[in-house]
Amino acid sequence: TKYIEEHSFTFDNVFEADQNNNDLYEECVKPLVAETFKGAKTTCFGMTCPYGQTGSGKTFTMMGTRDGSVSGMYTLAAYDIIDLLEAYEGLELYLSFYEIYCGELYDLLNKRTKVLCREDAK
Repeated sequence: TKYIEEHSFTFDNVFEADQNNNDLYEECVKPLVAETFKGAKTTCFGMTCPYGQTGSGKTFTMMGTRDGSVSGMYTLAAYDIIDLLEAYEGLELYLSFYEIYCGELYDLLNKRTKVLCREDAK
């Protein structure tokens, strides 16, 4: 698309195919969780393959397996967040889960309601 052609993108990490979800979490997400509790505003934008083909691992990486035998990023982060919340008195937790599908944004905590994406220059 024109947008992609006019922008450059960088990647923080690239992982080998044999690395597991715990490896990815420890390297990419866990530090964000810790910094959030130090007052930083953080966002974890997770993609295994942007607009990846079916079966490329996007859902597995974020959600893990249905039987819980392998945890995804959401579950691993939730455990750490709950542990940290117990250590701080008076904190409240607010979270959002969104899906970008075919260029559209959906709120996964509100019956997959379509959301208008707005950009703030700040």
